[in-house]
Amino acid sequence: TFEKVPVKILGQTGALNRVSAAPAEVPLVLRGSPKELDHLEIKNISAFIDVTDLAEGTHEVPLQTFLPSGVFLKENPPVIKVTVRRRSGLSLT
Repeated sequence: TFEKVPVKILGQTGALNRVSAAPAEVPLVLRGSPKELDHLEIKNISAFIDVTDLAEGTHEVPLQTFLPSGVFLKENPPVIKVTVRRRSGLSLT
């Protein structure tokens, strides 16, 4: 188990929007052979959400992962709460 895997946000919706995600870190329980798990480091794990094309508002987005070959999530990935807000104070003129 890796207790605090950072959640990366991919597909940011542009300069006009601000995206926040909760939680920003997730625990991941992994399965695989003892050999693969014994040598696994957090730098080899990527957890992310894709916010491409999300409109303003609050959304629930499934977590996606890139894991080394032979390593799998033991449970269904968590759902991340994503809030997309228009940046305040910006002028388009």
